[in-house]
Amino acid sequence: MELEKNNYINSLFEFYEPLLTKKQANYIELYYADDYSLG
Repeated sequence: MELEKNNYINSLFEFYEPLLTKKQANYIELYYADDYSLG
């Protein structure tokens, strides 16, 4: 389930990235694409 969620978030990120600030885009990219989770 977690892998499906990450793939879904990554596809949304690719579509909506131009609408995000650099800080928001960096956070999503690190957390979901590069899997730098907080734990």
